[in-house]
Amino acid sequence: MKKIPSYDRELKQNARKNRKEMNKPEATMWYNILRQKKMCGYRFLRQKPIGNYIVDFYCAKLKLIIEIDGESHGDQVEYDRKRESYLIESGIAMIHYSNYDVMSNLEGIYFDLEKRIQKREKEINPLIIPPSVYVQDYAGQVKRGIKKMTVKPENNSLFSVFAQATSDTAKGE
Repeated sequence: MKKIPSYDRELKQNARKNRKEMNKPEATMWYNILRQKKMCGYRFLRQKPIGNYIVDFYCAKLKLIIEIDGESHGDQVEYDRKRESYLIESGIAMIHYSNYDVMSNLEGIYFDLEKRIQKREKEINPLIIPPSVYVQDYAGQVKRGIKKMTVKPENNSLFSVFAQATSDTAKGE
C-alpha cells in the first residue's frame, strides 16, 4: 500500500481552526461515534491535513477517511472530485455521509460504518484478525483476536473452549 502523502504545513492552522469550529453534523459524528476509539477500537483524527487537503475524519491504521458532506456549490463539485481522486490514488479509502443522514439517522450511520470498517480491515490485511472482533473471557474482561480461554461452570470442573479473542494461538502459544 502506498505511503500517505505529507501535508502542507500551512494547513495545520486551518485544521486547528476547523476543529474548534466544527459544524453540527461533524460534532455529532465526532462526539457520538468516533471520539475515544468508540468505533471498533480504532483511533480517528478530526480535521486531518493530508497532502494539500483537510479531511473531516481520518484513521491511519485503516487508511480511511470519513467525510460529512453538506451542500455543494458549482465549482466545489470539481474541487471535491479532484480531491477524492488524489486521496484514493494515495491508497486511502473514503466514506461519505450526508449532513442530513448524520442528523436524522445516527444509529444507521453507526451500523453502516461498522460494516464498512470490517470490510476495510480485510482489504488492508486479510491475514490479520481485526481488532473489531471482541469476546469476553470468564472474568468479563474484553479480549481481541484468537485466544484459548478457560470457562468455569457451576460444578467447578474446568474445561477449555476456543473463541475469537487475541492472536496468541496463531503465534504458537
